[in-house]
Amino acid sequence: MPRELSKSENKTLVQMYVKKNFVDVGMCVDICVHDENDGNPHAHIMLTMRPFNADKSWGTKSKTEYILGGQGERIRLKSGEFKSRKISANDWNDRNKAEEWREDWAKCVNFALERNGVDEVVDHRSYERQEIEKIPAIPSVLPLTKWKSAAT
Repeated sequence: MPRELSKSENKTLVQMYVKKNFVDVGMCVDICVHDENDGNPHAHIMLTMRPFNADKSWGTKSKTEYILGGQGERIRLKSGEFKSRKISANDWNDRNKAEEWREDWAKCVNFALERNGVDEVVDHRSYERQEIEKIPAIPSVLPLTKWKSAAT
């Protein structure tokens, strides 16, 4: 999340992004926001792959599609089962979807930064994809003692 925004603004930013991209299409979402004033405000977003139906019941994650022979008949395997393949009920686990979500996150962040008078912009693409010859920064690692104390 942008360090240029307050904790409250970042929380609102994440909630709006999650609602638009996940909740509004039927996903159940869990958000955990971390901002310990260490220069690394971020959120963890866990998503379901199974949608909710309008009646609040779980939707199907996938369906079975039977492979048919030349005459349109199901093909029986030696095991006695019919030859089939699993078809996802949605595209939420598709790699292209992750790219769309990353792009929309960049748009949401840039809108929030502009609204707050910040001239910086973010781009969801890697430096290589942007054709920028720059080595990505390596995030700083918290000292082991901090991790131990946080766990107790």
